[in-house]
Amino acid sequence: MYFYDFAFGILGLQPEDAGTYRVSLIELSYDNVHLLHHTYRLVTIYQPSAPLLCEFQDLTSVLDDRNDYKLTCSIRNAYPVIDIKVIEPNECTFESHYYDDGIHSEVTVSITYCEGNSTVGCVAIQRQLEFMSINGYSDSCFWEMTKSNPDKTEYDLQNSLRFKDKLQAEKSFLESKVKILEEKLRSQRQFFCEQEETLRKQWGEMLLIKERDCERYKKEVENMATTLNKSNSIVYKLTAELSNAKKELTSLRNNNLSQKKTMKVLEKSLKKVKQNFTTINAEHEANIQYLESDVKTMEEKFILERKIHSEEAKVIGEIHEEEMTCMKGRMDSQIVAKDELIQSLQSGMKSLEDKLKEQRLFHQDEVKALKENTR
Repeated sequence: MYFYDFAFGILGLQPEDAGTYRVSLIELSYDNVHLLHHTYRLVTIYQPSAPLLCEFQDLTSVLDDRNDYKLTCSIRNAYPVIDIKVIEPNECTFESHYYDDGIHSEVTVSITYCEGNSTVGCVAIQRQLEFMSINGYSDSCFWEMTKSNPDKTEYDLQNSLRFKDKLQAEKSFLESKVKILEEKLRSQRQFFCEQEETLRKQWGEMLLIKERDCERYKKEVENMATTLNKSNSIVYKLTAELSNAKKELTSLRNNNLSQKKTMKVLEKSLKKVKQNFTTINAEHEANIQYLESDVKTMEEKFILERKIHSEEAKVIGEIHEEEMTCMKGRMDSQIVAKDELIQSLQSGMKSLEDKLKEQRLFHQDEVKALKENTR
């Protein structure tokens, strides 16, 4: 029985249903045997819930703002991911900033100055997967821009000078902070130097303790060396015993060679015994065949005798049947004679009963007559 053809489905798919699914085919029995186990990856392809949003701001008339134009493009996320690309203006100085919080992607393009007419915009294109059979989402937006106003450039220069003054003030403030930090560092260095001296004193005492421990360790090593010398003497004794054991092994090998020679002699005698056994076996098989032929002749004789006995039994049965028929006839005649006797006896009994009844009546009459006479 095969279980390779089975299917499963998920109805009403949503984007959040994407993920890895482990499907098991289980035989519902006492042991719950796992017949099949597969892992599937579900990918939900969906487009953004809202179109590409583009916001273009013309800031050329605003003198307080250092930017001439500002473009903001945003779109909600989808799967596969949607990439937002900027259509860069050719004759303009600009900065682009990307932002993605997992829910929507956004890009802002800040254009500070344009030397000539140019175009700026955004293009949103959804990435393609290998197995995708549909076209992904795509959209775009763009605007035309004119050359920047020269009065605005002078105002930008003044703002840049003001910004430079602010930077210099911040620089002086940071330099004062750096001096304060340097003083703190000097005080910390003195503190660390004092701690270093105290640690050196403590570590000196620790080093003395460690030297004492090393001396103890040396003594222990010397003791270990003495024990090693003793163990070496034991090893020498063991080597002497091993040499004696080798001599015994050589003697045993010599004995083994002599035993191998005797084994060869025994093998030759075994071959002769096997030959004698084969001849005896052949003679035994011949005797068995002779006995089998005798058994066959005896079986044939037994079969013939059985046939003779069966025929004799048939003849005896026939004679017995004739005798039984004669006996049945005799018994039937005797039964008939007995029946006749019974019938004659029954008739005699009836006649006797009649006589008894007559005598009773007679006696009753006599008794009545005697009673009348007595009166």
